Amino acid sequence: MKIVLSAILKNMKEMVDPRNLPFLFREVYGYIKDWFCFVRQYKGGYPVKMMPILFEKTSFSSFDPHYTYQAYWAASWIDKLRTKDTQPHIDISSNISFVAQLCAANDVIQVEYRPAKLSLPSYKKVSGDILKLPFSNESILSVSCLHVIEHIGLGRYGDSINANGCWKALSELERIIAPGGRLYLSVPIGKPAVFFNGCYIFRAMDIVMAFAGLALVDFSYVNDDAVLIESGKIEDTSGLEYGLGLFVFQK
Repeated sequence: MKIVLSAILKNMKEMVDPRNLPFLFREVYGYIKDWFCFVRQYKGGYPVKMMPILFEKTSFSSFDPHYTYQAYWAASWIDKLRTKDTQPHIDISSNISFVAQLCAANDVIQVEYRPAKLSLPSYKKVSGDILKLPFSNESILSVSCLHVIEHIGLGRYGDSINANGCWKALSELERIIAPGGRLYLSVPIGKPAVFFNGCYIFRAMDIVMAFAGLALVDFSYVNDDAVLIESGKIEDTSGLEYGLGLFVFQK
């Protein structure tokens, strides 16, 4: 039943996209045609049940460029710079798929406002609030926080409304970084605005200026054309509408 419900929800999501509506009849007709073709050929012993998945006969596989590229970027930097670290890597509320992949080569402690039920030998979850992290001052050598800061204080995930929340969260990240420690941070960048209660879009330089005690080691970004620009220039992002800034800081 769970797999059928998942398929129904996926189809509903695709069907409400106005770009797909002109092709709905074609998709349904194609599914019925394929169904009868398969049933005529099938000689196996498994029962054949209907579960239409529509709008996936495309020339290219789709992916979310922000989450895909930030996972590659962060994992590359973390693996490169963690060779001498003895303590676990700390993640603050990043996408759980990224964290699970990171656990393949690292011990990871994740602080999450809404902890996931992930069970891996190298993974430990801690229920916590990014505005009051459960770590001492200057105690952590390696911290990631990906696509998180832009949501803080907007109430979207059940957190309290706090108009200064995102900036307080950045200060809290700076507080816990140990001397020589690194922060791997990603946030949406472009023309600055607050889209309540969805997210902030930041001016890239404002993120750099928010960290008085951290030095920018590297800046990369995903542009509006879904292209990853590694070791880029902040000034080149001024014309972006909705890009993703990827920052490596060190104390």
